[in-house]
Amino acid sequence: MAYKERPAEVKARIKEMSRDGKAVLGSTNWQVNGSVAEGRRMVRDFSKLMLRAYNAEADNCVRTLRPYKLQSAVDRLGKAVEVIVKLGKTMSIHVSGDYHRLRVHELGLTADYLAKQEDRSHSHGREEGPRTRSVSEAGRKLPDALTAGTRGKREG
Repeated sequence: MAYKERPAEVKARIKEMSRDGKAVLGSTNWQVNGSVAEGRRMVRDFSKLMLRAYNAEADNCVRTLRPYKLQSAVDRLGKAVEVIVKLGKTMSIHVSGDYHRLRVHELGLTADYLAKQEDRSHSHGREEGPRTRSVSEAGRKLPDALTAGTRGKREG
């Protein structure tokens, strides 16, 4: 049950940080045409755009994740953070460290869940394997035994 509850808690925290403006941070003293309000609006809009790009990458990492590729997914998400820092440099836009750590934690939970599922399916498959093989072999031999039995009765 913990594997179902913890990801839900993490997703709720991600949503909360996004809604509260704590996911992507930017400069608050930026000016556009001498207007601080216009500057704040511009930084806010670019921050939303950067957050959407980051979240798209993070969601894609979660969706395509395999347990044995966790580190490459974390590295990929780290590169997305670096690109956002690079592109948002003039307005001091960057993904907050807490938000990035939360998304990496989400990847870790997802990898653990997938590994547990894989282990469960493999152990279930190993128990079923020999029994299934013997049943299928018996099923193949049954028609031969039946035809052999009927031949013997006709001849005798």
